[in-house]
This record gives sequence, C-alpha cells and structure tokens, in this order.
Amino acid sequence: MSTSTLSSSQEAALAGLIRWYNGGNRNIVLHGAAGSGKSYLLDVFLRTLVNGVPPLLLADTNEAVNVLKVATGGKYDTLTICSALGLHLGHEGAKQVLVRRQEPDLSKYCLIIVDEASTVDKVKLDYLLALGK
Repeated sequence: MSTSTLSSSQEAALAGLIRWYNGGNRNIVLHGAAGSGKSYLLDVFLRTLVNGVPPLLLADTNEAVNVLKVATGGKYDTLTICSALGLHLGHEGAKQVLVRRQEPDLSKYCLIIVDEASTVDKVKLDYLLALGK
C-alpha cells in the first residue's frame, strides 16, 4: 500500500503502530493535536492491517461515532462503547449505574479501537480493559 500522502511523522507513527500490532501488546495510545491527522493515520493503518478480519471502532457518544464513521469512510463497524459492551443505564437506589444486559461477543474483531479514550469514564474503561482477560 502506498503511504505517500502521509507526513514523515505519520510514516513513523504508522511504522510504530504496525510494530505494536505485530508485537502482541494489548494497549497503545495514539495522541496528537486536533487536526493532526490521527483519524487519517488510523484509516491507513487499518487498511494495511485488515485481511478479512475486521476491526471494531468505538467512541463514547453517538456524535463521536458519526464523526469516526465519516473519518474512516464508514468501512468498519463503529459503535458506542455502551452498545458494544451491552451496557445500559440502571439504578442502584437513587443512583444511576451502568448495567450489563448481556456479555458481548467481540470475537470476530481483530482489534478494538477506542477513539478519544481520554473522555471515557473509569467504569467503561474498566469494562474495556477486562476484554480479552
């Protein structure tokens, strides 16, 4: 695949992403300023990676899911974190809490990517980090 439209820093980041993926580590953070090309880089990475086994893209809100779908051309399954994890709002007394409706089956995905992970609260993050354990 040609990556000639990537900047030199994006080329270096793409090489790092590929090394990370092939190395079998569980988590990685891709960060950069707004508009720096993270979503584009992610799309290039996924196009080099996907060989019939799809990734799953997650975001915390429906609005963020829509932005992610546009950024990646709608080529990948893209869901809210709650939807993918089978979570919904329930109550413990007067307190609202996240409750799992069903155990998610995410086995068909080669990779789960969380967009804007810094906005994800600890409860959802703990559910996400428990995947694959």
